[in-house]
Amino acid sequence: MEKNSEWGQKWNVKSTDIVQTEISTSDTPQPNANQTWIPRFVEVGYDLGIHPGFPGTVDTCDDGEECLSSVHDGDLAKEAMHICDESMSFLVGSQLSVGTLKSIADSLENDGLDRMPGYCCMDVATNSEFFGYNFDPMVNDTDNSPMECLNKGLWHLGISDEACENAGGQWFRTPCVTLQETIDGRPSRFDLDNPIQGSCQDNFDRLETAFVSASTDHDNFPYEATLDGCHEFCRVLPDYARQIGMALTSSSDKIHSCTCLYQNGTLPSRELMPSYATPPPPKFTLMNSDGMALGLRPNIDCNDDDLTVETQVSDPNNPRQQFQITQDGRIVSVRCPEK
Repeated sequence: MEKNSEWGQKWNVKSTDIVQTEISTSDTPQPNANQTWIPRFVEVGYDLGIHPGFPGTVDTCDDGEECLSSVHDGDLAKEAMHICDESMSFLVGSQLSVGTLKSIADSLENDGLDRMPGYCCMDVATNSEFFGYNFDPMVNDTDNSPMECLNKGLWHLGISDEACENAGGQWFRTPCVTLQETIDGRPSRFDLDNPIQGSCQDNFDRLETAFVSASTDHDNFPYEATLDGCHEFCRVLPDYARQIGMALTSSSDKIHSCTCLYQNGTLPSRELMPSYATPPPPKFTLMNSDGMALGLRPNIDCNDDDLTVETQVSDPNNPRQQFQITQDGRIVSVRCPEK
């Protein structure tokens, strides 16, 4: 279907039944000269409206510059904006702004199609891969393979959950590549260009008891045995913002281990660390068979220059009798870790 040449546009609509109403030509004049085209689409859930008189013809504005005739008609412009809002709400969802839509479109054009926020699956319980179950990518079959969507919706429906729901599907988020790139692009917390030689504990002038290490020879260590590889290891650990340093052990041609230092007392949970990461040894007590243990004397002041260790009745839950290993292998008291 091609519009009149004075519109300066070409419209292509695929349909099996296009109804033309309110048409006026020079041969059959009607009081209303506007034209309204109503396409009846094969697929349900879609409709299209052509707003008569918008955007209009090229005219001369008050300042002498060329402009569209619709700028002189406030009611027409308001109605066109209302139609635009309704169309956007249906196509991309009522919560997605024009600015966000443009940002997504620019990202798709510049960085690739994997920047689409999600995808729309039209599977239902009667036509899904597992009969009787709605599609769910978290469901696995007997060989532990994830459920696959057999009937994906149109690609543009992945832009938002509301757009997908408007078409009758279920929306699922795709991995956020932009967020991952932003995380990977964070400035390093460490000075990688001018590393300090020697022990971190000597340079910090304190004993470090909160650290996570990894051997670069571990089968599951996914990074290169380099300075940058160790930095990547530290960045993927929980609470990267709490790290205060990074230590490496190396020979002339290879880095053998990476150690990420945290503020004492702020070590993340072991369950949140990757399998190849090694936290510091657990706290321990030194006790003999008679039930006596080594511990700091009661009412000790950790600021004293000379801390006294004495034999006491064993109380494993008392911090005075608990010890831990520092980053360089020294034994320190849990009660006074700085000494």
